Amino acid sequence: MMDFFEFFAMMLALYATWGLISGEVGGKSGAHWRTYTRAESPFYYWSAIVCYYTLAFFVFVIMPALKAA
Repeated sequence: MMDFFEFFAMMLALYATWGLISGEVGGKSGAHWRTYTRAESPFYYWSAIVCYYTLAFFVFVIMPALKAA
C-alpha cells in the first residue's frame, strides 16, 4: 500500500511534468503564489521545475531508504 509521502511525491512529479508540457508552473514568490511561464521568466520557470523534481526524487527515493535503515 502506498503511504502519504509516496503519493505526495507522485503528485509533485506529475505537477512538474504538467508544467513542462503546458509551459507554466506555479511557485511561491514572497508572500504570494505566482505563475511562471517558460517564455516570460525562463529562469524562475526552470528553477521551479528543478525544485519540484528534486523534492519528488528525495521524497520518493531517499525517504524509504531512511525509513528502512
